[in-house]
Amino acid sequence: MWVTSTIGEPYRLFLEKADREGFEVMEGSTKLRAELEHSFADINDPNRRTKKLGWFDWMDMDIEELAAEKKKDKEKSVLDSLPKNMRVPSKYAANFTPSLILGILVLMHALVLLMQYWSVAFLVWINYREMDAEATELPDTLVELDLEEDEMRIAAWKKNPKNNNKGEMMDRAISNPPSNLPTHARIVPAKGRHVLVTIEYYPTLGMTFEYHRRRYVYDADNSTWTKIRCRTAFSCDFLETWAGFDSDMHLVSGQIRYGPNAFSVKQPTFTELYKAQLLSPFTVFQ
Repeated sequence: MWVTSTIGEPYRLFLEKADREGFEVMEGSTKLRAELEHSFADINDPNRRTKKLGWFDWMDMDIEELAAEKKKDKEKSVLDSLPKNMRVPSKYAANFTPSLILGILVLMHALVLLMQYWSVAFLVWINYREMDAEATELPDTLVELDLEEDEMRIAAWKKNPKNNNKGEMMDRAISNPPSNLPTHARIVPAKGRHVLVTIEYYPTLGMTFEYHRRRYVYDADNSTWTKIRCRTAFSCDFLETWAGFDSDMHLVSGQIRYGPNAFSVKQPTFTELYKAQLLSPFTVFQ
């Protein structure tokens, strides 16, 4: 509001100054007449230049003459030849101080937004508060697996024609967990930048997150995050006699824990790559 209230103020003050000091305001017909006179001022001068100064033309001139010729080349119109205090400001220009303060505020706001993208520490400091995973208690209804509800969700999921791809499995992540539970985890690798990942809640697993295409689950007994690995320490006798999961509960739990038996690599979209390139510090400050 402060900036908009000063729109037109520089123009009004300039008109008062021109009326007080008695010089013409270069706008309208006055400006057109002055531009015409400026364009044809040296039309009758036989020594006028018809091209710009060359690389070695300065060798045949005095310093004052060279400075005058360079100044003449810079004057593209009559407005360029006027002193700065006689140039007419825009009718819609605002005062300098409010515009400067607004520009600083916009710049600071943009830097705050960019710093949240560049620095995980700054993003966490601005938007999140730290929670103790050990003190987090998950409701039993969140961890328990309801087979009837799961079948209803699968039936609704299959009705969507977008989900008819072979080998694709419904994501059983809980969409709306309680608001008092952690939402993100901050990963501090041994080398490289910190990473902020989203915590997802799954029946039978609880708190999980995905990092480098591997899923980690929180082990409340040991207070650690453990990578989900397929068990390979089986004897040959066990594999020969094992007939597979013997209940729907075990089958669904295995699907939730290990996911589909498919090898797929997520490809970043053009928009994601372009956004990352556009918001990089080198591009922004360039």
